[in-house]
Amino acid sequence: METVHYSYEDFIRIPAQVHRLMGYNILDLPRRACVKWLMLFYRFLCISSHIICVIFMIYRIYEGTSINTIQLLMRYGTLVTYVIHSDTKFATSQQKEDIKRLSRNLSELYPKDTAERCNYRVNDFYWSRPLIVMISTYIISSAMVVVGPLLQAAFLYFYNDDKHFLYLHCYEYFIIDPNDEKAVYQYVCAYILEWLHSTHMVISNVATDLWLVCFQVQICMHFKYIGQTLAEYQPHWQNDVQDRKFLAKIIEKHNCLIVLQNDLNSIFGGSLLLSLLSTAGVLCTVGLYIRMGGLNLESVSYIMFMTTSSMQLFLVCYYGDLINVLSQYMGYAAYTHSWYEASIGYKKYLLIIIVRAQQSVELSAWGYLTVSLDTFKQAKKQIEWDLKVLMKYVCVITYWINSDLKFFTTLQHNSIKRLNAKLEALYPKTMEERMVYHVNKFYWPRPLIFFIRTFFATTILVVFEPLLTSVLKYFLSPGSEFLYRHYYPFFHFDPQRHTMWRYIAIYFLEFFHASHVAVYQMGADLWLVCFQMQICMQLSYINRALLSFEPHRHHDYTDRKLLANLVAKHNELFDLQKDLNKIFGGSLLFTLLTTASFICALGVYIQVGGFDNEGIILCAFTVITILQLYLICHYGQMVNTLSTSIANAAYSNNWFDASLSCKKNLQLIAIRAQRPVELSALGYLPLSLETFKELMSLTYRFFALVRQLIE
Repeated sequence: METVHYSYEDFIRIPAQVHRLMGYNILDLPRRACVKWLMLFYRFLCISSHIICVIFMIYRIYEGTSINTIQLLMRYGTLVTYVIHSDTKFATSQQKEDIKRLSRNLSELYPKDTAERCNYRVNDFYWSRPLIVMISTYIISSAMVVVGPLLQAAFLYFYNDDKHFLYLHCYEYFIIDPNDEKAVYQYVCAYILEWLHSTHMVISNVATDLWLVCFQVQICMHFKYIGQTLAEYQPHWQNDVQDRKFLAKIIEKHNCLIVLQNDLNSIFGGSLLLSLLSTAGVLCTVGLYIRMGGLNLESVSYIMFMTTSSMQLFLVCYYGDLINVLSQYMGYAAYTHSWYEASIGYKKYLLIIIVRAQQSVELSAWGYLTVSLDTFKQAKKQIEWDLKVLMKYVCVITYWINSDLKFFTTLQHNSIKRLNAKLEALYPKTMEERMVYHVNKFYWPRPLIFFIRTFFATTILVVFEPLLTSVLKYFLSPGSEFLYRHYYPFFHFDPQRHTMWRYIAIYFLEFFHASHVAVYQMGADLWLVCFQMQICMQLSYINRALLSFEPHRHHDYTDRKLLANLVAKHNELFDLQKDLNKIFGGSLLFTLLTTASFICALGVYIQVGGFDNEGIILCAFTVITILQLYLICHYGQMVNTLSTSIANAAYSNNWFDASLSCKKNLQLIAIRAQRPVELSALGYLPLSLETFKELMSLTYRFFALVRQLIE
């Protein structure tokens, strides 16, 4: 049976069919009018659903109230990254004219008859079965991620006895109330939107890469053909004109392929660059989500998705490596064939080909990064070399932004002075009042003062450790040169070109900058703690006053007057806490959002760099950073506990002897105390020991995941 050699249309059929799954005919292949309009309508539905879902996602993130767990936060992180990832590839696929022109040029180069296709070995470059299985698995696993919640809800509905449908769905943008009469219709509409939204993202993601692979395979096929043709050619000085015509055709085709590769890089370079930058982020957030959620149907779907996403990146890197190897093969082929029998002119042509082949043709992400197997295989080694510097940059930049936000917080002079004046007005004036308020109990404790001093001492050590190391090695190692080490990695100092004065200037800049950063990093938190101590002291006084309160119906007026004073003080403390949250809420929110990544980056930096001098100091700095967060959460917990215990204090006194109106007043106080005074980050997240516990748990999980990726 004669072997059928594939045509160019056979090569482009698979990416075209995958793109048609979202109604997109990228090459404008001829279709019947009714099919064309149906595809346009379906494409409109996919894009509209995607836009609606993205708007809802942004709204939920802005609203903040529905993202109430760390697991859900990781899920949103995965979704946001994947949306950006797929939209970039969708934008790449909209370069329809450029893609059609590239396809047309490759089609013109494609061998036309059977004999020529046999020489080109076109079947060796056709889509292999494992590759088709990978594409199918990717699309199926992505579909399972969307359909999984529906299958899980259906299984639980038929398995459980209560016959209560859970209305589970993939994306958390749409909130469905099971008790609503229209819940079924809302659920169906939400699932249709989610399916079309997912179709748009998944197909945009995979189809764009398939077009890239399809075009790259064609270029690889032509490079291999001209390399083998050159290697098999046998020139002779007697056939000089014919030989040089042969080389001219080879050079012409070689230049044509270089131009086509540049066009390919120009079209797909942006999506490649973002793919390389964001794939690790997607896999990291998905991996953390699976670790936190445990093994269930959804996590199995995500595991399949992670595997196929990694294979998708490997596929692109593989063909990027193949084009690199085949383009360099031109030089090898030029050297290995029988050039020694050719004419001088032929040898000069050949030398030009060899020189040009040294500059390999490569698939690159806008010229920033070459995409090859080396990119894929050397990722771990590159991380080990660069991760230390990267983590240092992450720590430094995060810490700077955090301290600058706290600096801007302290610039609210009028608000801070107004809050300070109100608290000063409430502060007990006489010694007897101060004894009643137990003011000494709320003064700065010695461990806290020791912690503040340790913070500044550690900051100084962090900055001056490179200088101390350089000085010690210079004096303790005879004959060694001064190392000129300094802390921040972005100040460049070359001992061969720069003078000692530059080094001194750099260190002065670093010291004063570190002083600014450290003072505002700690200073703003100390003002927060100071004001929070005052509010806690006032709440503690209200608690003791209510506990020692002995009402009686015979002195009802005095009792109600005392309660009125306590209620007025309680309400004033609520207002003061709101002012405090308003002033410090922004910096608190950013602190909570970045502390996990900051501590994790410090941990990774120490693990990669080891326990050298800098590692030991940074380890101490990590502990201090954790204690600084604990300090805020501790006083946040204290104000919450004291305000909640007011209800218990109102219940624990001798209220049964009081008049009816006094009992009603106590009841109102107890009810109001159910909604406690709390320290919160702009109302999004209350600061308490529970928040600290969850944040440390998240930090450890994230650090463990990053460590596993490194190892």
